[in-house]
Amino acid sequence: MLYALCNCTTPPQKLVIRRKQSDSGDKYFLATWPNNGDDHNPNCRFFVSQKAYADNVEANRLTAIQENNIGFQVNADFSMRRCMHNSNAPGKKLETDDEKSTDNDQRTATGLLGTLQYLWRRAGLNNYNLESRNWRSIVANLNTEISNGKIGKHSISEILYIIPVFEHVNKEQNAQKWHQFFSKFERTAEFVPSFLILGEIKNTILGEQCVITNLRNFPYPIYMTESFAKSIAKKFPVEESFLRTDDNSGRLVGLFLVEKSVKGNIAVSDASLMLVSSAYIPCDSRYELRLANQLVFQNRVFEKPTSPDAAIGLMPDFVIFGTHFPVFVEVWGMQTQEYLDRKAEKIRQYNEQGLDLWQWDAVSSRLIPDLPPAAFSK
Repeated sequence: MLYALCNCTTPPQKLVIRRKQSDSGDKYFLATWPNNGDDHNPNCRFFVSQKAYADNVEANRLTAIQENNIGFQVNADFSMRRCMHNSNAPGKKLETDDEKSTDNDQRTATGLLGTLQYLWRRAGLNNYNLESRNWRSIVANLNTEISNGKIGKHSISEILYIIPVFEHVNKEQNAQKWHQFFSKFERTAEFVPSFLILGEIKNTILGEQCVITNLRNFPYPIYMTESFAKSIAKKFPVEESFLRTDDNSGRLVGLFLVEKSVKGNIAVSDASLMLVSSAYIPCDSRYELRLANQLVFQNRVFEKPTSPDAAIGLMPDFVIFGTHFPVFVEVWGMQTQEYLDRKAEKIRQYNEQGLDLWQWDAVSSRLIPDLPPAAFSK
C-alpha cells in the first residue's frame, strides 16, 4: 500500500494517503497513520495523543466506532429513516434492513454527541498546533475525514451536509449543492428518510408553534417543537446559557438529525450541541472557554481530551504540550461537596503518579494563573 512520510521526527512517521472522488477530479489528502498520532512531534499538525482516546468499553464488546487504515464506521443509536407506522419517539434507534450490521449484537452504539466529538477529534480539531483556524478550514478538515467514513452502511458524505462558508461568489453554487443534497430525502408513504446537518448556530427564535434555529452561512431555518427545544436546552445547559448571551469569545456548533417535513421544511428530530473556543476547541464550561482562548493567545500547543486517558485513569480538561513533560490541566468550577470530594481524589491521583498538574480554581479567582513555561517554541 502506498503511503507518505512525515519528517517531523527521525525516523519519519508514516501517513495515510486518502483519495476523495469528485466531479472536478480526484483529490488526495494526508492523514495520521492509525494509532501512531502520538509518535509525531508535538508541534506537528499530525500529532494526536492516542492515549486520551483509548478503548474503554468492556473487553468482550466491540467499540461503537471502528477504525482501519482506510476509514471508519460508526454504529449509531439513531436511525437514518423513520417508519411512518412506528410509534418510537424521534431520534431513537430504528434498525432497518439497509442499516443492519452482522455484529450489532456485540457492539456498543454512540449518539449524535459522540459522533460529533469523534468527527471533531478525527479531524484534529480538538488539538491546537499554532495553526490559523476559521470555519473554512474546519469544513475542509471535516470533509476530508467523512469522505472515508460510514454510519451503519451509509456513506457519511451522502447523509451529512456540512454547511460551507457563504460568499457572494459561491452563493449560487452552494444553493445548487444544497438542493441536490436535500432532494435525495423525499418522504414516502412508508418511510421518512433522515439526514444530518452540521453547522454553527447563529440564534434561535420562538415562533407561534415551534422554535426556529438559524445557522451561520445557511439561509434556510430549521424547525423543532417547543417541547423538544426545552429538552435539548436541559440536556446542554452550558451551551444553552452561552446561546442566550452576547458573548463572542466562542462559538456554538450543532449536529442535527433532521428530515424533510410535509411542507418541505427542515424538521429536527434530534440534536447535539458543542461549545467551542475562538479556535474551535471544544469546551465544557465558560471557564474552559476563557482558558482555551488564553492558550491560543499565548501560542501554546494543547489538546482537549474527549475520553479518559487509559494510561493514568483520568480525564483532564486540557493537556499542554511543548513543555518538558505533558502538563495536565484541571479547571475547577464548582463548590458542591460531591464535586470537592471528586476534586480531592483527582489531585491525589495526579500526585500519586508524579504527573505535572496545572490548576485553576475559577470559583475562587477569576484571574487565570500563570501558565507553565514552554520548553521550546515552534
